[in-house]
Amino acid sequence: MNNILESGSNTGGTFELVPEGKHLGVLRFAVDCGHHRDSYQGVETIKHLIFMGWELNCEDANGNPHWKGDFYTATDFINSKTGEPDWFFGSTSNFNKILRGWTGVDADTCKWKSFSAKLMRTATPCYVNIEHQEDKKDATKVYSRIDSIKPVKGGDTFKPKREVVSWTFGMEGLDSLPGNIKKKILASIEQTEGSYTIPPKKPKATDDSIPF
Repeated sequence: MNNILESGSNTGGTFELVPEGKHLGVLRFAVDCGHHRDSYQGVETIKHLIFMGWELNCEDANGNPHWKGDFYTATDFINSKTGEPDWFFGSTSNFNKILRGWTGVDADTCKWKSFSAKLMRTATPCYVNIEHQEDKKDATKVYSRIDSIKPVKGGDTFKPKREVVSWTFGMEGLDSLPGNIKKKILASIEQTEGSYTIPPKKPKATDDSIPF
């Protein structure tokens, strides 16, 4: 399985950079990476990170499809249907903004996990625009990053080669996840401290949750 954070981490490493430009892509990865401590101006915050990744219609030197994705922050809540902790991509999250620009739906519709799950199941295509960027601390390193996600106009599409990968805590298969994803999960509060309990919140709505 490719490193889905980056088919190539940098020009000085052994990975290949995802080529710059516009590529057809389909959403194929959704991995719950748990809760992580962060701080801003001395104030600690807890971020719930979800990795979302796309398979692209371009290949590396070995003929494997390139992947590109990122970690996105989710909003926690207690699901009133199940009484269990749950999450969604709030209207201010970057992934919610991506979904709105890609699909044209409103922020409230696309925030639920089931919306992203449908895009994955149906292999709904989009254009993934990739740009290369120098590392701010080391100019010898170059990374590829997602510049934008745009809707497909016309009949452009392609058939993904890999199966959908979804993972959350309690599932088997952690060791089979790509290295950088596994590393992020192992650094989570769930793994380093044994568990994480979100503060009780009254949900505004419920979701027929599809676990990923």
